[in-house]
Amino acid sequence: MLRLERAVPAQALTAFRETVRVVLVSVACLVTTAIIAAGVRWAFPERTPNFRGLIREPDAFARTHHVQLAWWALALVMFATILGWVAADPRLARWVSDMNQRAPMKYLTGPTTIRPTSAWYQAFHAYDKPEELPRTASPTGPIYVGAQMNDGTYIYGWLRHYSIRTDEDDSREICLMAPIEMTAANGTKTLLPAHFTIISARNIVRLDVTHLAPPTDPITAPAQEEDPEVQADPV
Repeated sequence: MLRLERAVPAQALTAFRETVRVVLVSVACLVTTAIIAAGVRWAFPERTPNFRGLIREPDAFARTHHVQLAWWALALVMFATILGWVAADPRLARWVSDMNQRAPMKYLTGPTTIRPTSAWYQAFHAYDKPEELPRTASPTGPIYVGAQMNDGTYIYGWLRHYSIRTDEDDSREICLMAPIEMTAANGTKTLLPAHFTIISARNIVRLDVTHLAPPTDPITAPAQEEDPEVQADPV
């Protein structure tokens, strides 16, 4: 779950719901591991522990086969852990989310317009699916972002990274990378002499997001080429 939350936004849950979620995922991984172990036992009875004998006479069987049981217990726990790690893969999570939007799961769960992710995430990942893009576009293209600040300043540059917090509060931030340009409230344009700039969400009024396909030539900002009014600040 920690791996999934590092890549996919997750809504804030209460301690009880978070505990139930962890327990259910753990039980699902252990049950799946037990089913696979039963299949391995059925396919290779001479190379696997006699689980029936372990259930009928646990003390005597454990004393006789304690080394074998220890290795198998370690292997099964490791397999369940790896299974949980694989289940947390962001690609698998997105695939499950897509399946829930298709029949028959769509009819079982019902339609909804509520999204468990923030508006930032929806805008920045709107074209992640290749089938939703033109043939000349790519889901891995650069993203150009313009931020309207609460003091009237407008800052624009290439998106570097951003907070994937589900809660749309003031604790989020967005990082833009050069070339970074700023238009003051009086219309004065300035090219910031910085490689990166970090903007707090508490100062942002509006975000303008432009998705571009990976260029074959050097990247230029959309509608910003050769602007004679843009001047660099003296260092």
